[in-house]
Amino acid sequence: MKLIASILILESSSILYEGLAQVLQPAQHARKVKQIFSFQELESCLELHEDSVVLINPYSVQYNLKEFQQLRSKYLKVSLIAFCHWHVDPKIISQFDAVITVQDTPEMINHTVSQVIQSKKGDTISQNLLLSDREIEVLQLLAQGFTNKQIAYHLNISVHTVNTHRKNISQKTGIKSVSGLTIYAVTNNYVTIDQITLAH
Repeated sequence: MKLIASILILESSSILYEGLAQVLQPAQHARKVKQIFSFQELESCLELHEDSVVLINPYSVQYNLKEFQQLRSKYLKVSLIAFCHWHVDPKIISQFDAVITVQDTPEMINHTVSQVIQSKKGDTISQNLLLSDREIEVLQLLAQGFTNKQIAYHLNISVHTVNTHRKNISQKTGIKSVSGLTIYAVTNNYVTIDQITLAH
């Protein structure tokens, strides 16, 4: 896979940045990994290298939403990945191309970044095509707060089959937690924020 210009990480914590950089560096996704401290600095970097992937702590977006949306609309080719280490408003998360969390393994993080880079370059099919129709149905109900037993009843399948689908979904997406799968479902337009809000 051809290397992208850089992975830019908008994260003020040096500890979190160093941890991410250590995880990403051996994967050889990009020619460099660089820490960014502001949206202004990020825009300056993107003007020089639009062929980049940006990891952003979504908590910082809450206080710079206008700047974030302007950046999003100006640099359409740039992929934005949310790097979550606490709860963030799902409406903000839905504006990202993908999500990683501090609970993700290095393999899961590198898999997500690789998928974003490949889909950006058109090397592989969209992630939306990874899941079967039945897996999407299970994911939608899971994101809305249904238990395995409720999903089985709703889809008229066994609980064992639901567990199998959930295992397949986790393997394909690289996400194991329900909260992570919920974010994935929102960012890939399988469910809306309203559906999740109404369900809880």
